[in-house]
Amino acid sequence: MKNLLKIKKYRKTKRVLYRRYIVCMIGVLILSVAMGMLVKLNLGAEANATVYTCLSRMFNLSVGSISLFANCVFLIMAFYVDKTKIGLSTFLFLILNKWPVDWVINYFPEFESIWIRCFMVILAVGVTALGSDLLICANTGLTALDAFNVGVSERYNIPYSHVRWSLDGLLLIIAMLLHGKIGIGTLLCFVMIGKCLEFWRKLVEPKVKYWIYEDH
Repeated sequence: MKNLLKIKKYRKTKRVLYRRYIVCMIGVLILSVAMGMLVKLNLGAEANATVYTCLSRMFNLSVGSISLFANCVFLIMAFYVDKTKIGLSTFLFLILNKWPVDWVINYFPEFESIWIRCFMVILAVGVTALGSDLLICANTGLTALDAFNVGVSERYNIPYSHVRWSLDGLLLIIAMLLHGKIGIGTLLCFVMIGKCLEFWRKLVEPKVKYWIYEDH
């Protein structure tokens, strides 16, 4: 009887782990697609994506390649600050982020209407928050950039919002110095992602966690 219980517990643990990995991979893919959409729409993107776009023009490399290099740098910084925030999601985003971003930039349709582009930017911001929420549900580590921000916040007892705004502000200054596109998308990313994340956490998170951890 004890052996049977151990087998059932092992199978449940293994099943939960697989489901967490699946949610993690979906979250990484969604984040990558959203980044590519924001870059392609050319109405301004997140501060880090704006810098990546500038550097891609300077060095004649794809945005995905620049993102890969930048995330390696943030990974090293996060490891130095607090390596416990690094996990499967960190490395999956590092490895898989390049190809979806480049694919979306190359093949996502171009819209002439400014209203359609604004709507698509709002959609991309919402999708970004959804991807972040799925990584939170999976609980398999953060992206390199978020791991660094959270690590600094906890290590030095600084509110996360202050750390995030400070780094975003620095990246925006760099983007402006490199003549990057600062637009409505940048503003919406700054203002909306937090609220969108709260929305997805209420709507999606309970269902995803139920699927991951409960027997069906």
